Amino acid sequence: MKFTIFILLFIISFSSIDAQVVRDEFNKGKRYFKLKDYKKAKQKFNFVIANNTAYHEAYTYRARIYLATNMPDSALRDFKTSISKREDFIPNYYYRAKYYISIGNDYKAEKDLNTLLSYKPDFAAAILMRAIIYEKNGDEERAFQDYNSLIEKKTKNYKVYYQRGLYYSKHKNNNAAIKDFESALSLKQNYTDALFALGNSHQVLGHNAEAIKSYSKVIDIDQTYQQAYERRAYLYYKAKNYTAGLEDDRYIVSYFRLREDTLFIRMAKAELGNNNTSSADRYLTKALSANPKSIDALLLRSDVALKRDRASTALSYLQRIHRIDAKNTESWYKQGQIQMKSKQYQKAIDAYSNCVKIEPIAKAYYMRGAAYNYLRKPDEACKDTRKAASLGHRQAKRDLPRICK
Repeated sequence: MKFTIFILLFIISFSSIDAQVVRDEFNKGKRYFKLKDYKKAKQKFNFVIANNTAYHEAYTYRARIYLATNMPDSALRDFKTSISKREDFIPNYYYRAKYYISIGNDYKAEKDLNTLLSYKPDFAAAILMRAIIYEKNGDEERAFQDYNSLIEKKTKNYKVYYQRGLYYSKHKNNNAAIKDFESALSLKQNYTDALFALGNSHQVLGHNAEAIKSYSKVIDIDQTYQQAYERRAYLYYKAKNYTAGLEDDRYIVSYFRLREDTLFIRMAKAELGNNNTSSADRYLTKALSANPKSIDALLLRSDVALKRDRASTALSYLQRIHRIDAKNTESWYKQGQIQMKSKQYQKAIDAYSNCVKIEPIAKAYYMRGAAYNYLRKPDEACKDTRKAASLGHRQAKRDLPRICK
């Protein structure tokens, strides 16, 4: 009898020691997981599972390691095993939903989130995740309901206010959007996405000074936030603060290594705003290097050449356009203007004629009529002036009685 009791005590003692070892290994696994040392963490969880299959949470942690190390099939098996051992353990549904979202399987993600919320209806992160799925798939009303439900419960999750702000902004209710972005920022002061969105809503409403302030705060926090530089530069140019705008654009070019023709064209226009034609021409050279077929760059370069009294150079840029786009009317019209200024009236007529062959443009008819008038061809001048007037050209309407006597 005493021997039997001894054996039982030994077994109980051995079992309790074994349970303690498993528990210790599990806690070590969690520490390694937190440090993102997934190799050691997995070894610990493997030991736990091998010695006590009832540890449902070990399966969940190992599943998350599998996801982090690009082994989704193994992860899904572990999530399923963990759920079979404890159906109401919500991390399984939450992290599996995140995985499903990452691969674009919104249906399965939503299903997991709904199951999770049936166990814990106030889980803010899950409600937010579900709302984003709703919005992504066009169910904006249910998304809005989820955002509102969290805000009514006075959530401290800054992303909820941010997401509802985006909803308001998308539906052109920018005053409401601003309030939500400000609420998000009150919960997370340096939240750059909310600051950028706040700037965007101010910009849409025409509050350009406030928008610049928001974009500037974004840049102060994150010097790699490219869109903030782009938006701020645009607003500086709009305010005719060309120097500040150019500073932002130069940073974009140097830091982000951008070589886009549209960016260089914008910088050229700013230099023209500062009456710096040489620098403007250099930026247009870069624009054409980035895109040799940039019609906007060629048009603007012709304008710069004219400002520098180089009419023949301006004409050469305009003629290059026809090899790129034979139906470009603006290049023909500008050629006509250059020839008019040089008193080459027949060449101007030829240019305007090519323009109106492509499209009946009122100002081209009016100017061709003026050229005919200089050449003392009253019938042609009257005909073109009348045509321009019929197309709505105001000066043509005023000149009509004088030209068509």
